Amino acid sequence: MDSEFVYKIHPAIGIARVGNAERDQGGAEPYFIGPELPGVVPKVPAYKLDKKIRPQAARFRVWAYRKENGKLVPAGEVLPGRDGVKELRWTVHLANRKASFFKFDGLVGEAGRYHSGKDILPGPKPECLRNSGVKDRASLDIDPGPRVIAGRGTGRVTFSPSGNPSERWPLGPDGRPVIDYLGELRTDEAGRLLVIGGMGLSKRRLEAPQERMNYANNDDWFDDVSDGPVTAEVVLETADGERIVPVPDRGRAWVLVGPPDFSPGIPHVVTLWNLLCDVAVRFLPLPDDDAVFDTAWSWLRELHGELHGGKPLKLQTFRPVFQRDVEPLLVRARGQRWLQEDVRTGHGPVLDDPALADPSPTEAVARVRSRVMERIRPPPPAPSTVRQMPKLFGDDYEGRHKEDAPNQQWLALPPLQYAILQRWAAGQFVSVATPPAAEVTPWGLDQAALENCAGGSFFPGIDVGWQCRHPELYLEPFRIRHGAPSTYLRDEDVVRAGHFSRQMALPWQADFLACTFEPDNNMGWWPAARPVHVAGSTSGPWAPPQWGFKTMVAHWSELGFVVQRGEKFVEAERGEGLDEVEPG
Repeated sequence: MDSEFVYKIHPAIGIARVGNAERDQGGAEPYFIGPELPGVVPKVPAYKLDKKIRPQAARFRVWAYRKENGKLVPAGEVLPGRDGVKELRWTVHLANRKASFFKFDGLVGEAGRYHSGKDILPGPKPECLRNSGVKDRASLDIDPGPRVIAGRGTGRVTFSPSGNPSERWPLGPDGRPVIDYLGELRTDEAGRLLVIGGMGLSKRRLEAPQERMNYANNDDWFDDVSDGPVTAEVVLETADGERIVPVPDRGRAWVLVGPPDFSPGIPHVVTLWNLLCDVAVRFLPLPDDDAVFDTAWSWLRELHGELHGGKPLKLQTFRPVFQRDVEPLLVRARGQRWLQEDVRTGHGPVLDDPALADPSPTEAVARVRSRVMERIRPPPPAPSTVRQMPKLFGDDYEGRHKEDAPNQQWLALPPLQYAILQRWAAGQFVSVATPPAAEVTPWGLDQAALENCAGGSFFPGIDVGWQCRHPELYLEPFRIRHGAPSTYLRDEDVVRAGHFSRQMALPWQADFLACTFEPDNNMGWWPAARPVHVAGSTSGPWAPPQWGFKTMVAHWSELGFVVQRGEKFVEAERGEGLDEVEPG
């Protein structure tokens, strides 16, 4: 490979998840690799190792592109020892800035201003910060700095204290780091990057009594979720010696490290892929020189032509492909019946009807589609009710921002997805049998990672917060702009390591416990990652109802995974005696 190539890292946004399995297993892999094929769940024999949860690793690859007729066309994956490539040199920077950030307060901050009750203030006040009494804000950050790895089958390069004075590790009363590990890097046998996150550890710096924990904001607490940039250099062997070619800005990636996904075979009703497709189509320019928008993603370019730039959110000419644009949503909705008891009846026969895939203009078939469509909640600002679907809470859970953000108390589909469903309900779609993806592609890697991440709701969210939907933070569709000016209050703030995880609950187990299910509304939050109920010989709550925050902090890894067995989803690998654990 030579200078004619442009290099990009895929997936553009990778998803890793914490797990407390011991990292050094003497040859056994203590992790599993996240999805890499759209719509295909990786085969994982067991999600636990020695009764501890395996972390989900994010695997990154470099792809070479060449210009053909002015368009970037994939030329193949870049691997050491092939086509003149000597080495891939990866750099990753993980950080956790939760403890120094603002308290999470619903939609406060999204519009670039700070709300205090009914008053709109010009900027944030100290009392709006977590750990507001700490003057040295940077001392609250867990920031080990970047780590570099290269070679094939290399490991472990850890995000642990190295003695470098530029590193930041908040210290406890004993002078030792409260959290001393954010994860590590490895490479697989081909030289691809593996990012493995933290142990899922949450610790309080002080042992003083704490009467009550908040769902999102708890001072003196630290955890080990994180996020940060992923960059690479391609080291080429030439007649004149080594030549180092860095991956350019538009090829750099990002990694999000979040909590475990306890139902890995059932995606969220609204995925991050759905949300970022909406952002791409409605708000971002599509690169004119990237052939993927003329081939695999030509449908995105077609949608872009109809909806970009604030045009009315009603499609006139686009004809959805049922198997690509509609069926995945129906499959995800059907899957919720295994995770949330109150939707088991409603998500039954209607969503299983084969007529949903039939574009013929008969009245009977149209009536089946209408029955589904009339129950789906339209996106804001259209009025909606608690009875519509999804049966999930939204970004304005407390209803405090109705003037600025009307009708966001319940989760709705992204406007793009809703517009596509309107065309489907009207019979303006095609049905084309398409086999599941069998080969890894750069665009498939981008999609597969985002499909297995929540695209809502963001109160504060489970994988990432509402900043992920701000188009100003993207260089091009699905690719975060490293160093972009932050859209959260502070003009001098930029997108850097720890930017997206800082908005999340501290510690992560607090919201993981609190945001479960409210029987008064029959509404849930993120059952596809944190189940509400589980089906089996008997049906019951996934997490024991008597558990408190500190119980979840101590025993989260003993909870079971909801996995597919034949045509059913059942709970497996659940620890013994969880219902007898004392509340705390």
